[in-house]
Amino acid sequence: MKKTTAITTLSLTFVLLMSVAASAAIIKEETDTVYLYDYVWGLGWNSWQHNTPADFSVPSAEVVSANLTIWAANVESGPWQNDYVFVEGQYQGALNGWSFATHFDIADTFTVNWTGGDPLNVGLLYNDFFHGMLLKKSVFTLSYSPEPVPEPATLLLLGTGLLGLIGVSRKRLRK
Repeated sequence: MKKTTAITTLSLTFVLLMSVAASAAIIKEETDTVYLYDYVWGLGWNSWQHNTPADFSVPSAEVVSANLTIWAANVESGPWQNDYVFVEGQYQGALNGWSFATHFDIADTFTVNWTGGDPLNVGLLYNDFFHGMLLKKSVFTLSYSPEPVPEPATLLLLGTGLLGLIGVSRKRLRK
């Protein structure tokens, strides 16, 4: 009887450990690049969209990091630096003056109502009267942990462990 209890306990422990290991968080990273090559001058608005993964939905997925990098040339600096970036209508900051790439951390952009595959809307309010600005490209990088899906092998192990427990309990009842 002690041997049966020990085997059952070890089997159940093994099944539980395997199910925890199988459901460990997997982190995915997706990158979407939009090539703009748009020369802007004066005062105006320029907008574009980035694709998001179909299996990325909030709140079921957890955002690890989300970054937007915009490459531009001839960005004004100093007191004339007034090229403002918006993501999903939220102000993120200004493009860096005379820099080729400006980085924005946009992880807080993804709200509770984000649905998988929804486009990410990016906008730029520019004011370049002294000289124009060349928007080259925009790169969106998203690292996330999708909702864990139980693997078939884990379910098989769990089922086998439960069958073993049922068998042991039936054997005890017969004695």
